[in-house]
Amino acid sequence: MTQRDAFLIELPCLPWTLRETRAYGMFPDVDITVVITLFNYTSYITACLDSVVASILFDRSLAVEIVVVDDASTDSSRESVHRWMLAHDDQRVILIQKQLNSGLPDARNLGIRMSRSEAIFVLDADNSIEPSCLSKLYAALEDSSCSAAYPVIKKYDSDTGEPLGFASDRPFNLEELVHSNYIDAMAIFKKSALYDVGLYDADMIHGWEDYDLWLSLGFAGHAIHSVPLPLANYRVHGDSMLQRLNERVVDVARYLLAKHGARLPGSDLPDKVFGIQKAILFEADQA
Repeated sequence: MTQRDAFLIELPCLPWTLRETRAYGMFPDVDITVVITLFNYTSYITACLDSVVASILFDRSLAVEIVVVDDASTDSSRESVHRWMLAHDDQRVILIQKQLNSGLPDARNLGIRMSRSEAIFVLDADNSIEPSCLSKLYAALEDSSCSAAYPVIKKYDSDTGEPLGFASDRPFNLEELVHSNYIDAMAIFKKSALYDVGLYDADMIHGWEDYDLWLSLGFAGHAIHSVPLPLANYRVHGDSMLQRLNERVVDVARYLLAKHGARLPGSDLPDKVFGIQKAILFEADQA
């Protein structure tokens, strides 16, 4: 029995419904699962899905499924995905339609649990990937002992298309990561590594669950590989994650200190810890 089947059996009454393409049911053997989380992004989801199909067609040797988790959208996001699936019935796609919104970490965890492969690529509905993305990241995962691999990500203005720099553009270094986060969610993971660290932390403050996951993987000793190629695109807009990350930075740092503090190197800490000045963090911790 697979982890997915065991997960389904454990739930006597599913708080969501499923919709799948013909190909999803016909071809269960999968190399990569692309988990797309969706909430009120009807304007962006089609472009996101199209970019994944372009990456699938770039390397037809890989069997790829798409798991879209709709976190109880209140706009027409589901209808947009329904129409797209009708036009792409030859692709392995499943839409999980949640009845209640439970947040990004829980939605991602549901998509991971419903996956049928060992390789998981995480993608948000307002972002996109380059055609060679899945092929190159999967090769990095297969050709090394790493548990995760991430690409360089190009940021751009959603309205103007203007380039806004890069993210995830440095090699993985746990000491630098403890100082502050510089790696985005868009990456490929071995599912066994995600389960090893307990998947995404559903109690994490929204917008920082990726940082916590990278810390958890790093502290657990998992090897993480950087692929120095611009293989993904981050859309910066009024409701994007980047716009909200600094709102509760002290609360986030205190949570991370409580969770990971025992693994820190003691007195030999950088000037910043989890994104804020060390003095502020420990002052807040003692308050």
